[in-house]
Amino acid sequence: MKNVMKTEVAKEEDQDEISSLEKGNLTHNVLYKFYVDRREQKKPALSRASQEDFEASREHLDCLLKQESNKKRHEQSISNDNLFWSISVDKLRASLYRWLEAERLYDLTLLPQYFEVNFGRSPGYSDPELSTSEAIQLNDVKMQGKIDRIDIGEGYYNIIDYKTGSSTVRKADILCGRSLQLPIYLQIASKLLDMKGKNGFKPASGLYHKIRLDKCSVELGLAKTSLNETVFKVYGSNSWKKASSSGQLLEDEDFDTLLERVNAYVRQFVDSMGEGIFPIITRVDTYMSPEEDDGVKPITPKDPTKPCSYCNYKRLCRVRPFEQEYQGEN
Repeated sequence: MKNVMKTEVAKEEDQDEISSLEKGNLTHNVLYKFYVDRREQKKPALSRASQEDFEASREHLDCLLKQESNKKRHEQSISNDNLFWSISVDKLRASLYRWLEAERLYDLTLLPQYFEVNFGRSPGYSDPELSTSEAIQLNDVKMQGKIDRIDIGEGYYNIIDYKTGSSTVRKADILCGRSLQLPIYLQIASKLLDMKGKNGFKPASGLYHKIRLDKCSVELGLAKTSLNETVFKVYGSNSWKKASSSGQLLEDEDFDTLLERVNAYVRQFVDSMGEGIFPIITRVDTYMSPEEDDGVKPITPKDPTKPCSYCNYKRLCRVRPFEQEYQGEN
């Protein structure tokens, strides 16, 4: 009976994961079309739009959601009268409407400019103005990926990562090598802009736009303290505001140092994988920064399996035997 119950729970978790993935894909596709259409039509940013234009943008957003959800429904062979699918789309529509209202209240001069920026890959929508089929190199490591959105202005840029879930990456995750995506994308965006002749822009922040039914917010991933409230803001409780003095804010020098640290992690991880060493996080040196302790000391993760808990390839990776052994010891 226990085995049967575990199997059923696993099936339900798989279904939840698929549902979450589809929701994320729909959100990305709709926002890509929405922004690119406005850019091609040379319409102003939502924060500068007239009431008439804003109402029209809301209708356009709804139209795009219908198109993309119907396309996805046909691909999945889901019937027109599937109640669960209809409810999911309605919830996403409500989330997007809340996001639209938040964008309308934005009052800074850094504005959305590039969307779904591909580098070294081609699946899905891809911004023709900044994407490249070439992989981007960081410390001799060729990187492939997609940046959700880049906001530009005043000589700076912000990286935007859309999230439909509740997870948030903290600075400690970056310092330990658990989460490297945002600092990597901050560096790659600079290379992409230079490649396209858009020189002189510097990274200011990496932000998470959480587009959810219960909460629409913009949270810090990583940012420069000196540019707080002038080049980036956070959003919550229906207003944009200055980010609090949390650990996500760094002085300019510390910001640059952290990016260099991430580059070193990338090199170590690639070398470890090349030697067949898994799980990676338990086999490399991770360090605390000097301002957090007297000197620089290695960090030992409390749970060495944590970085793999949300990985889609967990069942295929050699971390599984280690995880089972680790859990057994506890």
